[in-house]
Amino acid sequence: MSKNSIAILLFIILTGISCKDNPTAPEQNNIMIPELILINKDLTFTMGNSWGKEVEANEIPAHTVKLSPYYIGKYEVTNEEYLCFVKDNGYTDSSYWSPDGWKLIKELNITCPIHWDSTDTPWINYGYSNQARMPICNITWWEAEAYCIWLSKKTGENYSLPTEAQWERAARGPDPGRRFPWGNISDTAKYNDVGFFSYGRYMRVVGSYPDGKSYDGCFDFSGNAIEYCKDWYDFWRDSSYYKWCSEQGTVVDPKGPISGKSKVIRGVQNMLSAIYEESREITTTRRFLAVLYTLDGQLHKGIDNNTGFRVVKTVL
Repeated sequence: MSKNSIAILLFIILTGISCKDNPTAPEQNNIMIPELILINKDLTFTMGNSWGKEVEANEIPAHTVKLSPYYIGKYEVTNEEYLCFVKDNGYTDSSYWSPDGWKLIKELNITCPIHWDSTDTPWINYGYSNQARMPICNITWWEAEAYCIWLSKKTGENYSLPTEAQWERAARGPDPGRRFPWGNISDTAKYNDVGFFSYGRYMRVVGSYPDGKSYDGCFDFSGNAIEYCKDWYDFWRDSSYYKWCSEQGTVVDPKGPISGKSKVIRGVQNMLSAIYEESREITTTRRFLAVLYTLDGQLHKGIDNNTGFRVVKTVL
């Protein structure tokens, strides 16, 4: 056999190794890329609570935003999609992590989502999200960010967490926008309420509520996992980032404050009570925060079992 034939045979053998056969080196074509929806119309919209109903102080003032076209995840990132990141040295390759994220997982000795085991279906014993197509959750913001960096390097495209503005435009649709992803009337049959007061409720397979999808065709903007955004959270009433935006006229591709201690989370479920939830918690403008740093500037070690994410991709 010639040297060329041996080289070809060796190449075939090596490239035939799958994620399952070699958990540290998945093939490019075996990486599960999240399904995306293109948002390229009606990109100038009113962000924030513009309806005057059950207004929360951090949702106002409403302001005008203009976005560049982008893709956003049709669904929240699932367990099986996240697994390829874990298998491909996701938690051992520092190049996928920001310095503070890397420091945190090393301090806590995190080598995968904290509730996963070492089987081929590591989520199986985590009752809250125990199927392949359920959302990955119970992870830190840093883990979500690292997944996006990894996916960008593997595909050669630019993936990230959504900015708060990208998330809201995809959730509410074009002006005048929707209070809820599906319309302007609350309907508990159109989302999976897994909030604090919803005892015995767990994640559902993504896309399980087709009547609750958004104007552009995205699922689970209300219910299922709470979702991390890219932006720092800033709210000081009279000097908030929203107030600054409203003073600019139209803000192009806002990215949020330049620093902070917390990140924005969106798509929050029942945090207080069912009645409160229906009136304002699940709206497309509702904002909360995920703490990344303590008041003294130290890394915050909290992990929320409700929280996952979806991705965005830049339109080239």
